Amino acid sequence: MSNVRGIIFAGCSFTWGEGLELYSNYPSIPYEYYIQNGYHWPHVNEMGFVKKSHLEYIKANRFSRIVANRFDTFDCVQDANGGSLGQMKEHILKSIKLYGNDLSHIIIQFTEHLRDCTLKDSKHPGDGVRELLDNRIEYERGIITIDEYESSSYSKRWKDNFGEMSSLEVDDFLFKSNVITFLNWVMDISKSNNLVVKFIGTWTNDSYRYDTLDKYDIIVSNFYNKNLIKFKFNKKYYRSIFELTSSNKSFRLVDDFEWSNNEHPNIKLHNLISNNIIKQIDK
Repeated sequence: MSNVRGIIFAGCSFTWGEGLELYSNYPSIPYEYYIQNGYHWPHVNEMGFVKKSHLEYIKANRFSRIVANRFDTFDCVQDANGGSLGQMKEHILKSIKLYGNDLSHIIIQFTEHLRDCTLKDSKHPGDGVRELLDNRIEYERGIITIDEYESSSYSKRWKDNFGEMSSLEVDDFLFKSNVITFLNWVMDISKSNNLVVKFIGTWTNDSYRYDTLDKYDIIVSNFYNKNLIKFKFNKKYYRSIFELTSSNKSFRLVDDFEWSNNEHPNIKLHNLISNNIIKQIDK
């Protein structure tokens, strides 16, 4: 008998399964509209194109359900498409409250950690943070001139939010305050609830930061690396979704549906992720 009970899956739209319904070929899916206009969430949902049958197909085919079915158990995934580190915390706590000792594992898929940051001139967390940081990096690298930068709104917004800090200093500060704090929280909550934790490396292009966690916190680094699920594909191992998809152009929705212009995981990647999770849990 398996010692695996309920599994919490915490992540963002990559875990939720955005776009998987495109594989269903259900008559209610407006393929002609998507071919003309692309597949952009939340637009397709706000237009009423996403039906309950589509959601059920997503639930049945995303990697969380495949893993849960393998161990004859249930998967806990956020109801809404999307997610941030803060929302993952809420989801994990809610799931623990609902299911208690009937849970045994937490699978965490890392996402854009800046989604919980709020700029002084923004009302919503995550709005414009990455854009502001990327623009500052372009300025410091000389891609845009001093005059171009100083005459833009980015310059004032940067000073209002970060003063004279460099992009590297801000990036380090935000990563430490978001990711390291989150990982410390995961260590505590998993230990206090006797839950096994496994990590899926981020899809964002700052995945390299997770390879050097020891420069921030050696205990956190050991915890992360011990529980990281590496993806095996074509005899190679990859430490993150970003690393895998950057090297292999066959794992995105756009690779199967060119008209979608959507880079979320396709059904092939969901199957690959599930297979590697199952192998790690079996160990």
